[in-house]
Amino acid sequence: MTYEYKVAPAPRRPKKMKGMKSAEAFAATLAEAINVAAREGWEYVRAESLPAIEGGGWFRRGSETVETVLIFRRARTSAEPRLAAARVEAGMVETPPGPRLGTVDRPVPAAAASPLRREPRIAEPSPSAPTPPLRQTPRIGPAD
Repeated sequence: MTYEYKVAPAPRRPKKMKGMKSAEAFAATLAEAINVAAREGWEYVRAESLPAIEGGGWFRRGSETVETVLIFRRARTSAEPRLAAARVEAGMVETPPGPRLGTVDRPVPAAAASPLRREPRIAEPSPSAPTPPLRQTPRIGPAD
């Protein structure tokens, strides 16, 4: 059986709850996060603490922190990728391969199909046009 996995950040701070100490409130907050994912069909696997590097600024280096994440899984109904399965569930049918939108079916001349030939731009002079004479450039330097 194949599974798909979901990784969610663990809560950092407990929610404020009347009559609960901080450890109890944190446990209730964690249980609530797991139950929300379970209602969506995800099975809790484990919690992991992994090192992560936070980005630094212009003049300081990134600092290493420890991020805690919750890992969930659920059985995949088919071996297809999730995107293809989502299309089928939504009732979208795949279109057969054909011309793309905005294209026109017309024959391409052999000269235009060559990747080595480049048409001159409007601003470019044609190769057969005479080149204009060069002007003398102004002299830059100390005053005489």
